[in-house]
Amino acid sequence: MPMIGFSDGKDITESAPLEDFLLFFETLRGLHEKGYKQYPFAKTIGKGEFPLMMSKLFRGFVPFDEIDTLENEVINAKNAFSMIPSSFLKRPSLSSDSQINLSKQSLSGVFERMFDGIEHSIEGSREYNNLGHPALPVKIIVSEIPSALTMLRMSEEDYNQKNKPPIWTYYGNRVIPR
Repeated sequence: MPMIGFSDGKDITESAPLEDFLLFFETLRGLHEKGYKQYPFAKTIGKGEFPLMMSKLFRGFVPFDEIDTLENEVINAKNAFSMIPSSFLKRPSLSSDSQINLSKQSLSGVFERMFDGIEHSIEGSREYNNLGHPALPVKIIVSEIPSALTMLRMSEEDYNQKNKPPIWTYYGNRVIPR
């Protein structure tokens, strides 16, 4: 199973195997679409609350001029996940490489590495830009060489190919599980 990471355009945060990323986005999609209304203490969770995470981050490419919005959505998603017990997740069978921690109390703990990877990439992109370098996007990439080097050079258009799944799910002769 390929390792997938977040990138600020210069560094790679190797977060987890592909299956972990897919589970993260599947859980976020449930939060986004259903709002998990069965949790009365999570009234702030509503439909359409994470449009950038569900579109551009899922596709694997968030331009620099949208990272403030991404950061706000990540904060909101973490807060929402913190209100939902980890027992909500159907216990997936995970590989031995998995970074998902099912022993945590809430979904924010279960997906802590994912949130940390996104936040690290946002910070790195800002720091690089503040040093006078060109603005770099936040990306999801296959973190294995040579795929990582190629994906770091890919454009937004490469990431947003119509009628194809996100490139990070199959790049480098990988096949999407499912």
